[in-house]
Amino acid sequence: MRTTLKPAQILSISLLLFAVFFGAGNMIFPPLLGLSSGENMWISITGFIITDVGLSLLAIVAVALAGGSFNTLASRVHPKFAAIFAIIIYLSIGPLFVIPRTGSVSYEIGIAPLFPDQWYSMLIFSAIFFTVVYFLSLNPSKLVDHIGKILTPILLGIIAIMATKAILSPGTFTEPIGDYKEIPFFKGFLEGFLTLDAIGALVLSTIVVNAIRQNGIQEKKSIAKYTIICGSIAAVFLTIVYFLLGYIGASNGNLGQFENGGQLLATVMYQFFGTSGNVLLSIAIIFACLTTAIGVVSAFANYFATVLTNVSYKKLVLYVCIFSFVISNLGLSLLIKITLPVLIILYPITIILIFVSFIDKYTKRKPSVYIGAMIAAFLISCIHALDNVEMIPSFIANIVHTIPFYNLGIGWIVPAIIGGLIGYFIPQTEAEGEVSTK
Repeated sequence: MRTTLKPAQILSISLLLFAVFFGAGNMIFPPLLGLSSGENMWISITGFIITDVGLSLLAIVAVALAGGSFNTLASRVHPKFAAIFAIIIYLSIGPLFVIPRTGSVSYEIGIAPLFPDQWYSMLIFSAIFFTVVYFLSLNPSKLVDHIGKILTPILLGIIAIMATKAILSPGTFTEPIGDYKEIPFFKGFLEGFLTLDAIGALVLSTIVVNAIRQNGIQEKKSIAKYTIICGSIAAVFLTIVYFLLGYIGASNGNLGQFENGGQLLATVMYQFFGTSGNVLLSIAIIFACLTTAIGVVSAFANYFATVLTNVSYKKLVLYVCIFSFVISNLGLSLLIKITLPVLIILYPITIILIFVSFIDKYTKRKPSVYIGAMIAAFLISCIHALDNVEMIPSFIANIVHTIPFYNLGIGWIVPAIIGGLIGYFIPQTEAEGEVSTK
């Protein structure tokens, strides 16, 4: 039985993980943050990286230390919770949101600016896109070869070209705007916290575990070690890329303000390289979406192949790709309106699961600690979601607005701590003790 991986294998698996996390949204937001923070870019992007990359890495480490399985980690709360929570998360980050969004975003940012807008253009592109996703997802053992060794190096090469040009031809760093002027670090910190990337990290870390096993590593401690190593290397790549993309945005303040990072990058690339620059950007966007889609489809099909034992992995890949193709063309905006609030409500529960797992030995692995914190966070998050659409009575709104950090979108933190402390002092039943020791 092998217990070590070669450096080249570690690098390939790390690049696979990087690519799965680095979708189009991760590519277009840092430049916009850089533009808005101007001279304070280095401070704000550092705050962003600490929470976005940091939380994702913590999620990977938590799963690795739990034995490489999301179910094992979540079962510390309760086995039924693990099953239900996993299904909701996989559906939310899978065919109900992330996968169809990769098709629509890659078209809107990567293709639409280069070609005449025809009603059938999106239909043709998404059919090709999800056909490619289907074939590259069919064999999970080839993910490292397809993504880690081919697609990701090309994507990183294009980003390197963009960043090199920006460094050699620096533009103007302007004055920061809004909160990026007064509290740049905390503003970036909060933006990174609200990306929801940790939800994906919690379930997509299984891709790394599977890749490590496919390279001959079967011993649990070795799997955990290499999962953490590969996660850390992927985090370093993400950090470097975020700094470079933030610099591209910040150093082109003379171009004015933009509604989104896609428009900003398109303008910058045209300034740098003309039409060929927009072609390069389109390739980068499509590759970023493609690698994320392949990774999420594979993770989704892998999980549900164990839940729905009468449906094969390959059939699940086919069903997900067909469903995502239809949704990306017909009903994505409606699904996002439904799914995004669900993800926002689930996010605090995800964060609690990650953080409490690291202090398990101090809380005696009592499920009531998780449950108390999660119930409090869930209630506040639901109220916050209803408050955003003005669906709660004014007297309740007045009360919840006094909760620390509520107006920043993270008002669940203090109630969660209180709920966890209450849970710690609740006597543990014999049945709960059996669950906590598994």
